[in-house]
Amino acid sequence: MGKKICFTFFCLLSLAIFSTGNGLKGQPSNTKLFVFGDSYVDTGNSPRALSKTWKPPYGITYPGKPFGRFSDGRVLTDYIASFLRIKSPLPYELKNFNRKLIKYGINFAHGGTGVFPTIIAINQPNMTTQIDFFQQLILKNVYTKEDLRSSVALVSLAGNDYVTYLAKNGTLKLSQFHNQFLHGNLLALNKQIGPVFIYLDLYKAFTSALHLHRGNQLLKPCCAGVHGEDCGFVDKNGIKKYVICKNRKQSFFWDLIHPTNEGWRTVYLALQPSLKCLLY
Repeated sequence: MGKKICFTFFCLLSLAIFSTGNGLKGQPSNTKLFVFGDSYVDTGNSPRALSKTWKPPYGITYPGKPFGRFSDGRVLTDYIASFLRIKSPLPYELKNFNRKLIKYGINFAHGGTGVFPTIIAINQPNMTTQIDFFQQLILKNVYTKEDLRSSVALVSLAGNDYVTYLAKNGTLKLSQFHNQFLHGNLLALNKQIGPVFIYLDLYKAFTSALHLHRGNQLLKPCCAGVHGEDCGFVDKNGIKKYVICKNRKQSFFWDLIHPTNEGWRTVYLALQPSLKCLLY
């Protein structure tokens, strides 16, 4: 388990925020947040029939029931939205259910995906497809050029591309592979939102947050299968085969690779100095 956690830290190197050329000084009331990436920022796009995040005990801290987040509560998207003083943007898959909420932006992220197709989320929309969805909404004038002038894009790239590459090739030249993330799709997104690119060191934020949780059994997930099963696993008779820790606020990890609501809060606090660059 420790090796899995450490490998996750190794992969958590990419978190980018694009903002408008004029920054967000004064926090315009029409600020919108557009989110792209994987499970660290997905708030409900993963298919209900395939994702464990739509089943208990996910979401027990927030919103109080399973709602597609890979956590017991909030994920990074929710905290970034709170920093911008807006509601968390609506998941793309739910955009037609509450048209009023699209004024805060859209979340295109899907758990298990990456820049390239991955073995973790087969046939699910990767970064290219997510950006295509975004461009289609612009072409349909759901969002105007004026909207984009006060918009922010949050991009999360965790370990899914790395895992897929290693599974197919056996070895990995990290620097060469990582550079591919900073070109192509991300440059296309930057052209849509604006010329400002802020690169946040998520690895550093994680290690800083872990330091605050020192002594709280950091490598032990709060939700774990009793015999190695996944968090939330039930047998064919409906019997729970997982246990949940007594104090979720004392645990950084919810399952093997995803932080708890409290874990993400401490990561967010570590990122705040960098986020304030958006308000220059």
